[in-house]
Amino acid sequence: MDILQQLTNLAALSERNGLIEIKPFKSWKKDKYWAEAIFKIRLLNAGEILDVASYSDQFSQDAKEKAVKIDTVARCLYEINGIPIGSSEELIKYNERHNSKLTRLEYLRNWVKDLEQLVLDYLYTNYVGLQMKQVRLVTNQQTCEICGQVWEKENTPPGSKETKYSVGEIVCGNCIKEGLFNKNDFDFFEENKNESFNIPSLEEKQEETLNKEVSKETPYTCVCNQEFDTLEKFVEHRSECPKANGE
Repeated sequence: MDILQQLTNLAALSERNGLIEIKPFKSWKKDKYWAEAIFKIRLLNAGEILDVASYSDQFSQDAKEKAVKIDTVARCLYEINGIPIGSSEELIKYNERHNSKLTRLEYLRNWVKDLEQLVLDYLYTNYVGLQMKQVRLVTNQQTCEICGQVWEKENTPPGSKETKYSVGEIVCGNCIKEGLFNKNDFDFFEENKNESFNIPSLEEKQEETLNKEVSKETPYTCVCNQEFDTLEKFVEHRSECPKANGE
């Protein structure tokens, strides 16, 4: 592969012509089909972005933003649940039925124009999210789908899980530890619905607090400020101390 081709492929989100799979409507719980629908999307190259800008120039200033969204979504979509969008067979049938000579792009623009504005906005928002994902890819960073915090890839919190079909790369170990997410809302690369996510129970959290308290040097001091010279006396007291147990 020559150097120009290598540079052309630089920063692609995947080795499959830059195509990446996402579930843009995963939060739309009312419709299970579309919540689980897998879209294949690719980011536009520099020339295509120029074409989008030229296309939007024909519209008024107020309409330009909408035109950019429509043209971008029409160009970036490739497949939905394994079904190609705007295939040659589909386009031929459409043109024959409507006695037209639309190109694939023109056909897809018309299709996108028929979408509800909310649907278009969600697809475009996911596209913009993938642009940020590209930046993180080349800077070796990852962001959490829950808290939005960004880490260097080698410094993500222990227990972090890499996500599939998402704009973000991980659910961080901190959010998992605090139980801030529903694991059924995400797909992980180590897909296993029975996998333990090490989300601590209330008892485990209390034990962790106890361990922190007893790790101090003697004398052992309870949250009620009472001190003990042995661990056994401290544990016995703490199990009945109203203040230590939040009473």
